[in-house]
Amino acid sequence: MIKNLENFNKLRFNFEYKNRLIRTNFDDNEYFKFDTPFLKVLKPIHSNTNRKKNTEKNYIILEILDNYNVNHELDDFLILINKLHEISQENIKKNSIKWFNTEFDEIGLDMKVKKPIDKQKDKQFIKILIPNDNKELFEKIRNLNKNDYVMSSIFYKGLKVSNDYITGEYELINLITQDEYEQNNKETNQNSDSEILHFIDNQLEEEMNEIEEVNQTEEMKEVEEVNQTEEMKEVEEVNQTEEMNEDELEVDNDRKKTIKNKINIESIENNSVSSQSTKEINNNKFIKLVRRKNKSLIFI
Repeated sequence: MIKNLENFNKLRFNFEYKNRLIRTNFDDNEYFKFDTPFLKVLKPIHSNTNRKKNTEKNYIILEILDNYNVNHELDDFLILINKLHEISQENIKKNSIKWFNTEFDEIGLDMKVKKPIDKQKDKQFIKILIPNDNKELFEKIRNLNKNDYVMSSIFYKGLKVSNDYITGEYELINLITQDEYEQNNKETNQNSDSEILHFIDNQLEEEMNEIEEVNQTEEMKEVEEVNQTEEMKEVEEVNQTEEMNEDELEVDNDRKKTIKNKINIESIENNSVSSQSTKEINNNKFIKLVRRKNKSLIFI
């Protein structure tokens, strides 16, 4: 409902004598609008003709069942309709002298102001005016069948005044059949399911991306660790090589030293031998060998 029950006291009632209508709206000229529950169609189009004015009004007649109640929608609808009727009666009583040059008592009001829910035999129903300027809506109503169920958007136009009675008039804004309603709900549910699936897909994609990022990070860490390990190995190998080179160098130096010492020792020994030879020579320097034929003479 566009306007709730608290706004009833803000409604204005103005009698338009030319149109024989007590128009009812708010200060901003907005009508009191609301939706009906699903009601059964008794008659899609009912026509009233005014021969004097050569005008015709078309109504859709909807049945209201006493035992029809779904989520208290019908109860709310009846409460609203009856409340509008009570407020209309109060305004008529308050303005009866001004509007009709007479004063109505409670019994006179009940007789003069008809209730919006009419009864005939075992049927109770409400008549809703079909606008003349909405051809598309009119054709839609023409295609309805008796006993179809429709949910209507309507507004309270006011009170129509005739010579015999005053009755509240409700005008149709739009309606939807039960089949259309169920189809719309189905599409809405499908769209909702599609949105949910899309949301889930997005969530899964985000989670997969996060997992992939974690995996990539771990792979990078592993690669870094491997690289670091390889670098450490290379450094260690280089260090080992350097140590080996140093060891080889030391060995080589030792060998050189050993060879040098050996050479020195040999040199010393050679020198010693040479010295001894020389000494021996020196010691034998007075020996002179003289060779003669058939004789060898030695002089000391």
